[in-house]
Amino acid sequence: MGYLNFRLNLIEYCELSLDPIIIVDLEGKILYINPMFKDMHLVSDDVIYNRLWEMINPYSKWLCQDHFEKASKGDRFSLEVVFNIDEERLIKTEGRFVCIEQEGSDSLYLVASFTTLTDRIELQKTVEALYQTLDLRSEIEKQLMKSYLALSDVNDTKFNQRIESILEAFGKKVYADRAFVMLYDFDHMTFTNSHEWCEKGILPKKNKVQNLPMAHNSPYLQNHQKGETVYIQDSKALPQTDSIKTILLEHEIISTIAIPMYCHGKLMGCVGFDSVKINRTNTEVETYILKRISKIIADAIYRRVNG
Repeated sequence: MGYLNFRLNLIEYCELSLDPIIIVDLEGKILYINPMFKDMHLVSDDVIYNRLWEMINPYSKWLCQDHFEKASKGDRFSLEVVFNIDEERLIKTEGRFVCIEQEGSDSLYLVASFTTLTDRIELQKTVEALYQTLDLRSEIEKQLMKSYLALSDVNDTKFNQRIESILEAFGKKVYADRAFVMLYDFDHMTFTNSHEWCEKGILPKKNKVQNLPMAHNSPYLQNHQKGETVYIQDSKALPQTDSIKTILLEHEIISTIAIPMYCHGKLMGCVGFDSVKINRTNTEVETYILKRISKIIADAIYRRVNG
């Protein structure tokens, strides 16, 4: 992995340091990880570089994102960062960040060293406290209220744009690569991607998912008809005979989660998040958000169609 034009003595220091150290840009892209950080997680280089943000507890992600966006040259700050290594291993750390300028350019980067703070028992208490300390439930509720108000006027000429703005707001919160709304047409047994937001660099799929055939015996449709969530952690692991696998791989989707949209007892479609860059394994927050926005969007679309 290249070190860009960081000062040689900085890299030498990081390589020899007994503290786990990473270097990231202000968008959170991992640029460098020192040997001690790799040892702390006991996983390969590729896994760390490709999955580090997935390994970080969602509440820690949002806290990091907030500080990263506000960072300027010379800033120093400390954050508690919780890593979900796997189902059995959680690591709570204190990350000490300093914002530096890349030599020969105006680009800013964050150098962070980490200290492990607690064992698993203490960490479980810390994770519970993070819910209260960061008060993210309140933050989500405020955004949900904004979403409800944004769709209150179903005759607004920007109605569809407002739905996609809602998808963008929540898609960014959970680090999704794509957020979407699918509408089901049971008269013609087709489904259509009506609304979509894509992260920068992610190809849209909306125009290619219009009036596609939908089978009565599709397990995904049947799950939605029962009000159940469809969650695919790894599309490549699906059977070759699974029709949804072709669609997902065509759009390079690794993981997807979709919640059914109901209004007045009628299944209208679904709303969901796609992951193109990583295998998404932590879906607790995503599920909560999707269940809430599915009701808001379904109700608004129903009122717009039926008056």
